[in-house]
Amino acid sequence: MTWWWAGQWAGYVDFTNPRAAAWWRDRLMALRQSTGLDSFKFDAGEAKWLPSSYVLSPDYPTTLWPGVFSSQYVSTCAEFGPLVEVRTGRHSQHLAVWVRMLDKYSTWGLDNG
Repeated sequence: MTWWWAGQWAGYVDFTNPRAAAWWRDRLMALRQSTGLDSFKFDAGEAKWLPSSYVLSPDYPTTLWPGVFSSQYVSTCAEFGPLVEVRTGRHSQHLAVWVRMLDKYSTWGLDNG
């Protein structure tokens, strides 16, 4: 469990674990097929939302943590096809996904405007 911007608690999937990523992907693929959705817009994926005491897959050296979490998240999202939109783009230039910028304020300035 971790803190999330829109609420006190949220769960997360360890996308560095192939079995966990496949579980998440397969559930969304089934939802897409049963509803006829064309694609998804995925938020999150940034390492800053990981719990303070996280453990990722031992398949990746700790020197790649936490960034590899974001890379594997986007790789999993890309499996949904070229209409996918993601919010994090770490090492994802080779993937056919749309990467969006974070929301901007409607002000002129250096404060996210």
